[in-house]
Amino acid sequence: PGYTPKAATLGQLRQRIDSLDEQIVALLAERALCVRDATRFKRDAFQVAAPERQAAVVSRVRELATRGIVTGASGRNWAAYGAEVQLPPDFADADRALLTDPQTSGGLLVACAPEAVDAVLECFKRHGFEGARQMGTMLEGSGIEVC
Repeated sequence: PGYTPKAATLGQLRQRIDSLDEQIVALLAERALCVRDATRFKRDAFQVAAPERQAAVVSRVRELATRGIVTGASGRNWAAYGAEVQLPPDFADADRALLTDPQTSGGLLVACAPEAVDAVLECFKRHGFEGARQMGTMLEGSGIEVC
């Protein structure tokens, strides 16, 4: 099929873009609420982790990233701190895009002192994030190594 103009004027096109942006944001907000609501059904750490679901989601998202469907922020994030990150030689560009995507890294990880872990987790739970978990330990050194 050939190209079909989406609007008669630049102003109309900008209005359409704004409308699409509003729909996208609304859909992302609804998705976030659904994800949060899913925690009601999860009673233990294994259910929270949901490894089969995680694998399915990562597979689907990796396939999208392989096709080039990634956020612009991934590239900007990598440009900002990529020199400090050591990736395996065979690390795929799609995986790097997912690793640096703010949706998968920016708001999900919090660092705190070991003695503050319990208080931080309690704060998250008070604010409705019952699924918050400690998932790692930071060690002294320079840069970040991804294995």
